[in-house]
Amino acid sequence: RETLITRSKKFQTSIESLFMTPNTDPLKIGKAILGTFHLDVNDYFDMATKFVLIVKDEIKNDPNSFIVDPMAPVHKLLSQYASSIAETFTVTNRGYLYLVDEYSCTLALNGNATYPHVFRDHLSDIVYKSLPYMHTCVSSVSCAEEGPRGLLKILSEGSYPNVPESWESAFSGIPTVPIRRRMVAELKILHEVAHSMITSQSPVALNGEAEMQFLGSLYLHIDSARAYGGLRPITDDSGTMWVTEESKEQLIKESAQESKPERVYEIYAREEAEFDKMEGKQRKIAQLEKALRKSQRELERMREI
Repeated sequence: RETLITRSKKFQTSIESLFMTPNTDPLKIGKAILGTFHLDVNDYFDMATKFVLIVKDEIKNDPNSFIVDPMAPVHKLLSQYASSIAETFTVTNRGYLYLVDEYSCTLALNGNATYPHVFRDHLSDIVYKSLPYMHTCVSSVSCAEEGPRGLLKILSEGSYPNVPESWESAFSGIPTVPIRRRMVAELKILHEVAHSMITSQSPVALNGEAEMQFLGSLYLHIDSARAYGGLRPITDDSGTMWVTEESKEQLIKESAQESKPERVYEIYAREEAEFDKMEGKQRKIAQLEKALRKSQRELERMREI
């Protein structure tokens, strides 16, 4: 049975080969790493190869550097992808901040000239500052809907649940189990990388308490009246949504409808059916994995013969 320890050992073996045989093909090592974590070669091959080449350069320049700081190649790889995202905004040299009604998924304009707010200066720094928040949001909705459907629901309610094929491919291999420890660790790593890419002279190069209050300070700066495009928070004590007055009234009506006993039972029955479906899917995966391991053992025996 594969565990986190066995995965770690396989990953260590792949990295050790770079130390022991510097001329090893990085493409081969990249495929081995992807195989360790069961990631599709077609979707993650470019990323894995880049990671291996970065590690290889680190070892070539200073073999001890990787041992002292094994996360350095990860940070360097992340910074490359973050730079690519930031560069998309330099084409027009403008960035737009919209507010969205979280219920209707429509832009909140409300005849207010404040939104969309146009950013023209320090665009890359603003992108780097926003990336950790964006990642956390995408990660949360992906876990909530077990894939890209959650993100689609936020961005385009009208298209939900018909996920574009390209989205399914892009989300392949991304965890959909909401493990708090993993999600916080990812956020910390991305924040550290993004924060290091912001120039020290930038007005958004904040630290300490100011860093934690960045978003609040930003909205207060661009929307001193706190109009927020007509959006207001509504909560059921377990979560909060920012919606327009029209959406608020619709939510109140739906809440009253769902509180009826027959409606509650209907929702419960649907959720139970979804849970049973998921359980069956997990059992099928376990059976396939068991059959795969058996086939691998048979193959190893045949090779020995």
